[in-house]
Amino acid sequence: MHKQRRDPSEIGKLKDIIGIIFGVDIDKKTRRVPYPSARAVFTKVLLSIGYGYTEIGRFLDKNHATIIHYNNQIDTLIQHDQQLRMKYEEVIKNFGIEENPIHKMSDLELKKEVIALKSQNKKLYLEKELIMSRVQKEIYFQDVLDLIKERIGKTDKEKVKKVLTRYFNGVRN
Repeated sequence: MHKQRRDPSEIGKLKDIIGIIFGVDIDKKTRRVPYPSARAVFTKVLLSIGYGYTEIGRFLDKNHATIIHYNNQIDTLIQHDQQLRMKYEEVIKNFGIEENPIHKMSDLELKKEVIALKSQNKKLYLEKELIMSRVQKEIYFQDVLDLIKERIGKTDKEKVKKVLTRYFNGVRN
């Protein structure tokens, strides 16, 4: 899904932010570190807001296949390279895109979140067990319900309901 073309100053702003944070000009024709990583971050940010591969390639004077390669590599790089991850998060913050808040949580906050999620998970598990026990009780009568469904039409439903009500009232009295 591609969004409409944006103001060119947006691209310039992102290039400036990356230039400041990475200390490079991503338009420079070099493969030396950190240029490819900076271009990959540029790519990831623009893809996340709706730009396409070819369009991003034009901004960097690169083939769309290079942009696809950057996109395929960046998540792994960010996951394993703490300095790159910090730079990426700083780019996101300065460019004004909301990132998942867990990346900004302290270890203590993350632990509290895990504990809360475990508690919620246990509660949901217990609710599921209660529902399953109710379903098991309903299965006991499934053959009776199937017989009723087979034998009556939609118009006969009220008649059968009245007959069953009278029958059960008579059984209980």
